[in-house]
Formats: sequence, C-alpha cells, structure tokens
Amino acid sequence: MELSPGQQNPLREVECELADVELEFVPGTARSLTLSVRGVPVEYDVVRQELVVAGQRAAAPLQAGRQRLRVLCDRTGLEVFASGGLCYVPLPFNVSSQNRSLHVEARGGTAKLQSLVVHELGSAWQRGSER
Repeated sequence: MELSPGQQNPLREVECELADVELEFVPGTARSLTLSVRGVPVEYDVVRQELVVAGQRAAAPLQAGRQRLRVLCDRTGLEVFASGGLCYVPLPFNVSSQNRSLHVEARGGTAKLQSLVVHELGSAWQRGSER
C-alpha cells in the first residue's frame, strides 16, 4: 500500500490500550514516516536515517532499502525497535487512558508500506489477583 501526505490514516478504525505494532516500509520519496501510538509519535527521519521518539534521536539505518519498526505499548511506556534490532528506544510515559488511537502518516513524499500488523495484547495481570 502506498502512503502519501494527507492520505487518510489506514489505522483510523483501530484502537487498543496494549499493542504490538509491526511496520515495514520502503521510504520512496517520503522525508519521514510517523507512527503515533496512543498520541506518542515515533518518527523515522529518512534523510538522517534516525528514529525520533519523544525528541530522543537514535541511529536507525535502512536495511536493504527498507525500515522495519516494532513498537510494544503497555500502560506505562513504549519500547521501540528498528533496523532489525540495531536500534532500541525505551520510553516511559503517562498517557490518558482514553487515548487508544493509532496513526500512521508519510511526510514530504510517498512511502510504500510492505506490511502493517497490529496485535492487541492482553494484560499480564489477572483480574482480582493481588500480591
């Protein structure tokens, strides 16, 4: 699927609190691609080949002309992996429990999404159990 600036969000109908999101893309002419998880932007800067998460930058080189992102989201943070595991950015956060949105967009040109998979995760905590 091609993703162009201003295009409708392909994840507009997806909402989840706990998620495992896998995204693989070829940058094409896009200058950046952003995956927002519960309002937290995870941006891939194509020109610099860097991952930008909440203002933190990390080198994330393309692998065979592609980038693969994996974002794990729970109630207290994100874990972001890129470049086949060469890049790892953990981010603790406190977000609104009402914000369960996912959003993906390209800027500055068109990117080609090779795959986009969202797995909704269950809680590790069993209801009613206290320790």
